[in-house]
Amino acid sequence: RRIVIDTNVAGAQSVWVAGDGGVYHTSDGGTNWLLDTNLPYTGKPVVGGCWPELATDFVIDNTVSPSRLFAAFGARSNASSVSALSCTGTPDDVNFRKNNGIYRSADGGASWASITGAGTGFPAVPGKVGRIALLQAPSNKKQIYALIACATNGVSTCTGGQFTSLGIFRTTDASLPTVTWTAGATTN
Repeated sequence: RRIVIDTNVAGAQSVWVAGDGGVYHTSDGGTNWLLDTNLPYTGKPVVGGCWPELATDFVIDNTVSPSRLFAAFGARSNASSVSALSCTGTPDDVNFRKNNGIYRSADGGASWASITGAGTGFPAVPGKVGRIALLQAPSNKKQIYALIACATNGVSTCTGGQFTSLGIFRTTDASLPTVTWTAGATTN
């Protein structure tokens, strides 16, 4: 989904990868890779052999050192027969998408915190939050945009259909202790 080099680390030694298996990091230019286990995973289930969490995007604010890291998790709907049964073995499992949202680390990945919780202006998580794509404003790395796909959750459906846009949300300062998100376009 995304490969990002932390330019605050000399020689392109620090590289981050977001993908279906989680967030991976190398600190030696790619010789060794480790899953960042400090992010909230439900754990690899025994049925199907996949992670419920899908790391859909990753961005780095390198205007500070250590760099601020942002990881987006946005699992597809758990209402489809493929995704519902392949990861957890339970149809419409409430745990399938519980960790959807955006997480921030200010200490090189040693710890992560959600910046999309209740009261932030971000859509209710997990709610209908599906895949999340991130973009930083080139002029201000603290300003982040999130394009969110709508995913049915077994209870409610998406107005425009599965995987339509839930909206574009923006924060003007993703470095604050409590990040506030503002809805932009909310139509497909």
